[in-house]
Amino acid sequence: MTYREASTTFGVSHGSVYQFIQKYKHDKFKTKRNKRNSKYKKEVDEYRHTAQVKELKHEIAELYLENLMLKKALKHSLSTKNEDLSVITSEHLDRLQEDVE
Repeated sequence: MTYREASTTFGVSHGSVYQFIQKYKHDKFKTKRNKRNSKYKKEVDEYRHTAQVKELKHEIAELYLENLMLKKALKHSLSTKNEDLSVITSEHLDRLQEDVE
């Protein structure tokens, strides 16, 4: 395929095709990327890690307190239900029959 045919096929100029082929032939696509090594990278990573751990500990504490509160509410609900004999349930019916005997 000629440069002109390739340029019409890919919708670019024939000069662009020529430049691309020249770079490909001379391995100019294998350039090294500039790595940015920051001397603060380690400190930044440690700070982010510490902040994340702190946030997770805070979330665990909130969930623990919520769990305690729900257990207490369930216990209170059950004790109120057992004390309230105006509501007839199978448990209360058995209890009433025992009281009658």
